[in-house]
Amino acid sequence: MEAAVACRAAPDQGPDVFVNKAPLYKPLWGRGAFGGAVLAQALSAAQATVPAGFVADTMHCHFFLAVKPDEPLYSHVERLRDGKSIATRSVRCTQQQQSRGGKCVFSAVLNFGRTAGRGPRMLQHQPASPVSPAAVALIRGGGGGGGASVALSSTSRVDADCPFESIRVRRGKQDDDGHQRPELQRIVQMTRAKLPSLTSSSTMTTTMTQRTRELGGDVALHQAALAYMTDNYFLGTVPRVHKARRFSNKALVENVVRKLDEGQQEAATDRFKMLAEEELADAEASNRTGKGGGAETTKDHTSKESSSSSSSSSSSSSSPKIDMMVSLDHAIFFHNQDEVRADDWMVMEMETPWAGQDRGLVLERIWTADGVLVATCIQEGLFRLSQDAESHL
Repeated sequence: MEAAVACRAAPDQGPDVFVNKAPLYKPLWGRGAFGGAVLAQALSAAQATVPAGFVADTMHCHFFLAVKPDEPLYSHVERLRDGKSIATRSVRCTQQQQSRGGKCVFSAVLNFGRTAGRGPRMLQHQPASPVSPAAVALIRGGGGGGGASVALSSTSRVDADCPFESIRVRRGKQDDDGHQRPELQRIVQMTRAKLPSLTSSSTMTTTMTQRTRELGGDVALHQAALAYMTDNYFLGTVPRVHKARRFSNKALVENVVRKLDEGQQEAATDRFKMLAEEELADAEASNRTGKGGGAETTKDHTSKESSSSSSSSSSSSSSPKIDMMVSLDHAIFFHNQDEVRADDWMVMEMETPWAGQDRGLVLERIWTADGVLVATCIQEGLFRLSQDAESHL
């Protein structure tokens, strides 16, 4: 993860211009580089221009164009304000050298606050984490336990290049008639930065003593890693609560696979199959939660995938199919920055209060393993559904 968020100065492009050190991660299904990778680059660049003792408080971003993962991403930082307690930066990310007319693909405005000088008396409150610290401790092998075997999400398993890993937890709310309404549902996952020593697998048992804290105690680095991971499954909350199909959209999958080298196509098809099975399992989990209440975790997820695939095949044929899904804007409000540990499990709860007019809005809250709220995020995205039996992509 440290390499994924790192940037370096690019003085040949001008003052306060930075460029990514490592190639940007691109998901198998992505139109361009992963949005979280771009967020982290912009934050890292802005962090490099603020005085010591300032940490990021807010980050308001807009995505303009798909970012090409095989081209350098230049982050142009402008110092808008340097006050005693607040510093403000704007960042424009471009691709291709500015002298060659590089277009702006992303922009952000960030506020940094000075950590020193805060009084001991203040107003404080936060919502409780949907996953108790005891449950997180069981998964990570704490609290005297020997470690819990848990199933990683399919995106964690199909893509070794992804610098983080997730466990998905399904939680639902229902109305008085016992039916789940999209705006009442809550999607929960646990996420952490990957360690180089861990390989992708369907199950994983680790304890905190087995994990070296590779990110150290650098608050700025942990914040950049957190920003990277805020985009994980975030916009996908909208199709998930509607049981809309992304990875089982045959035309969309074929469109992605045929652009790959011939030697990569079979493996990519298998990966999409795994993602589609997880998608169907999500729909089945939603149905079970709506009927009986409670939470649905991904333990023993592999066996559930096979059973849900057959039981859901008939209903999935009538489910909406996603032709296009892209992020438009993304905001992060950081809290309790000193508590962020991106290399430990964090709990993320997502919801979508509204969707319509080919757009959808999603909200996200992120807690540490100990239940401390460290971020609140808002994102809006564009959604296009297949209007015919088959996609025209």
